[in-house]
Amino acid sequence: MICNECDVKYFADYENEQALIKEPTTKQLAEIALKNSMMQLAKRYHEVALYKKFDDRIERKDLLDEEHQLDIRDYQYDLKRAKKIIENNLKSGYILMFYQILNYVTPIAMQGPLAVHRDIDGEIVNDVDNFDHNIKMQQLHIGIFPLKNSTVVLAFYHKDDRNYIKFNRKFNRLKVGEKLQYINYLVFKYCEHYAVSPNISEDVLKDDNLVQLVLEENDSPQHFISPDDMFFMMNKPLVNWKDIPNLLDERYKLR
Repeated sequence: MICNECDVKYFADYENEQALIKEPTTKQLAEIALKNSMMQLAKRYHEVALYKKFDDRIERKDLLDEEHQLDIRDYQYDLKRAKKIIENNLKSGYILMFYQILNYVTPIAMQGPLAVHRDIDGEIVNDVDNFDHNIKMQQLHIGIFPLKNSTVVLAFYHKDDRNYIKFNRKFNRLKVGEKLQYINYLVFKYCEHYAVSPNISEDVLKDDNLVQLVLEENDSPQHFISPDDMFFMMNKPLVNWKDIPNLLDERYKLR
């Protein structure tokens, strides 16, 4: 969706180490949100084209098509909103929910938007199973940026996405270590795009709770696991956010 030259130029305000180690401006947050929206749109466009080739093999293809079109509508809206902030150099637009510089390098890196289903107490944030065309999925943007000798972790949302007001209030009651642990949980529960260092122990990546968490999609097992696993998952409680390895904790640092 963007050429390399424009990519380097348009996102230069945040895609460098010196920029990341300062609390981000509204423009920088908008650039992150814009790139996130572009990534998700590219993914959805690819899926629409791919699934079109397998119309006769996909059950309830009509529902899948509807979901894709609603996603595309929402990501395009988010893209235009972020682009407006950048091009008009607006001074407000996003709520920076969390920003922390860790004095060590984490073994996980990611950048992306998450449509959080439930908050820390189990209350609905986004009704992800509702296909009402009047409902827009609202995104929480998370960034984990390992640098040479430190890591920047941030989370933010657009000020008009009011689903996150109560979510933010509850999040801010946590201590810093708990906030990092909860962000780590959100990434593995909702995100499809993250990188984990090969230096991390296999025992960590095969942790029972972590394996179960990545199979939870909107608080139910994902559709591509086996029938036996599906039965097993349906009869297990959801993973608690405190019960998985926290790759943002210093004990797992690379250096």
